[in-house]
Amino acid sequence: MKNADTLQKEVERIRQIGHRFNSVSVIDKQSYIRAFSPLQPGVIDACLTSPSHAATVQANTFFISQPYVSLIDNLIVYIFVPIHNAEGEQLGYVGGSIYLNNRNATNEFMNSQFDDDNYDTYVLNKDGTIIYHHDKSRIGQKIDDNSLKQMALLGNKGNFRLTDSQGATFLARLAKVKRADWIILTLQTEQIVTQVLNNVMIDLTKKLLPCCSSPCS
Repeated sequence: MKNADTLQKEVERIRQIGHRFNSVSVIDKQSYIRAFSPLQPGVIDACLTSPSHAATVQANTFFISQPYVSLIDNLIVYIFVPIHNAEGEQLGYVGGSIYLNNRNATNEFMNSQFDDDNYDTYVLNKDGTIIYHHDKSRIGQKIDDNSLKQMALLGNKGNFRLTDSQGATFLARLAKVKRADWIILTLQTEQIVTQVLNNVMIDLTKKLLPCCSSPCS
């Protein structure tokens, strides 16, 4: 922890081989940043004072923060892993950040899985803050619909039917990411589902009609 050059080389290596984090840092147990990649002016030796960092040091285990605004004004979540010496004493932690408003691994994965105008997909943390949505202006906001908020807070997985504050009816699918304590919520309007089913029935009817209208042998 006292060798600044070694720490800086290590965070550079981790960030470059993984391509999963927007930044990687080493933070000591007094909450001072000892290494940071990509290197930014004024970051090294800065002290982190947010409650999430205090909770991280106390937890002394794998930890994912709540969304917060970083020292360089990015809305982020941080994934922390503690650093211990040979005697098991905690020296600090290494952390990887995901910038929620910028290009990141979470957005790329979710866009590849849910790139469909018929669906509306959210990733929410446990208090209902939006971590992912295709409309980036909504990231960092809390869901304001009471029924959606209740579903997110309960964290039960499964399928639901709900009506929003404007009276639109949705079919919803909810799944929980246990390690991160996040919720993935996918909504589809009931009208779209009904239209798809109607199209299937119309297509099936067209195929059956020639058989039904043929003369009996």
